[in-house]
Amino acid sequence: MWPVSTDQARSLWVYDEIKKMIINGELRPGDDLRERDLAEMLGVSRVPVREALPMLERAGLAQLSPRRTARVTEITESDITGHFEVRTALEPLAARLAAQRVSNGGDPAALQAALVSAHDAMTRRDDQAFHDSNSLLHLEIERLAVNPLLDEVMTLLRERKARLNAIDPGGHAKDRHQEHVILVDAITDGNIRLAEASALTHVELGHSRVTRAWHERDDRLRIAAPRSTPA
Repeated sequence: MWPVSTDQARSLWVYDEIKKMIINGELRPGDDLRERDLAEMLGVSRVPVREALPMLERAGLAQLSPRRTARVTEITESDITGHFEVRTALEPLAARLAAQRVSNGGDPAALQAALVSAHDAMTRRDDQAFHDSNSLLHLEIERLAVNPLLDEVMTLLRERKARLNAIDPGGHAKDRHQEHVILVDAITDGNIRLAEASALTHVELGHSRVTRAWHERDDRLRIAAPRSTPA
């Protein structure tokens, strides 16, 4: 049940819950957002769901039609490219700053712990724990960078990043982890150039993986789509 009392707060809570389901892949691109189903799932009336849908549309997560139906916004290849263009600029910067801070006495212990947690999760084949540990690892890099403006911008990217990762949720775990090992080692050693280069390589490989998974998903949807019968 919703843990709030006012109508406005209730709608905001519903918005946050649906947003989480979209970001973590429970609701996938193209899925219908039916008021009745969502209301039952969240234990609320249809009114706060109806009020949350325009907020989701403004956030770019849902598309509403004149018939008052809604569905999760599709992810286009252009969306993927734009996202990774920004990450290509920012993540190497964060890694460079983190390595620089460590070389000046910063403590990478929490970063190393996140890497160990990711390895343990990968060994257990726990995809959610692996994802959570990797997210924490990137947060620790940003923390070590000690740049509030960079952290603010990266926060804006984080939700989009999680949604794109849901396209290829469990794939290439060993590759991703090995890239993180190289990156964390470089930061821990205070090797600024290697940290920056490793982060750039990691983002570029991630771009290739997500784009490939997006094309494979698109191909599957085309094959599964019913063909029209000639009159």
